[in-house]
Amino acid sequence: IERLRAQGPLLVCCALGYSRSAASVAAWLLRSGRATDAAAAVAIVRTARPSIVLHDSHLQAIAAAAAPESTA
Repeated sequence: IERLRAQGPLLVCCALGYSRSAASVAAWLLRSGRATDAAAAVAIVRTARPSIVLHDSHLQAIAAAAAPESTA
């Protein structure tokens, strides 16, 4: 997302736009420092798209994707 948004406006979407794309944007918000934790990232996305559907597994994936990469 970060690389492509440098080229201009970016649309992030999946088949229905309720879970995967919302989780991807939330992970980007968290990883880029635009949100402080997974809940804050989801709240930002939910403000723009109230109908998103994110379950515990999505929140765990958001947090995992935003964690610093392991060097092991």
